[in-house]
Amino acid sequence: MPVARIERSEIRERPPRIAALRASIRATALCIGGAIIVIGAPAVLAQQSFVGFYKGSWECESMPPGVKFRAPLVISVRGDQVLAFVPMLDAEDKEEEPTGGNAYGPIAADGTFRLGSALYAREATFRGDYTGSFDGTGGTLAGTQVWTPVKGGDSVTRKCSGAFVKVGSPVR
Repeated sequence: MPVARIERSEIRERPPRIAALRASIRATALCIGGAIIVIGAPAVLAQQSFVGFYKGSWECESMPPGVKFRAPLVISVRGDQVLAFVPMLDAEDKEEEPTGGNAYGPIAADGTFRLGSALYAREATFRGDYTGSFDGTGGTLAGTQVWTPVKGGDSVTRKCSGAFVKVGSPVR
């Protein structure tokens, strides 16, 4: 069976404008894709570098002023969320609350975070507001705890701070 030959003059070429438009679309797609990778990668890498478990020391002012309450501090980072077990005393400084204060919040790409917690008991409500930051091996946390009596009366406010170091990474 004979093979038909097609001459170059018989091949219909695309108009130059369509070819230029397709090339422009391909170049734009590559630039956008590259920009997403370049912009998104540092944020993902920065957040992943903080993932793990941390332990440290937590210290709060006590009543009367000048006395300090010290307790262990435990923090976990998974994904873009920070969870901290923040120990606290009751409003009269008599005993540590067994449930403690689980404070949680998001972590930014630069390692800064803000945590909040709330606890409602029969006699009082507790609110904690904390800010902190991570560095390569650990970090710091500081904030305020406020106990407000349910039946009225003066609120008790304490300033607290802590430092922590990384002790492990999550198991995959």
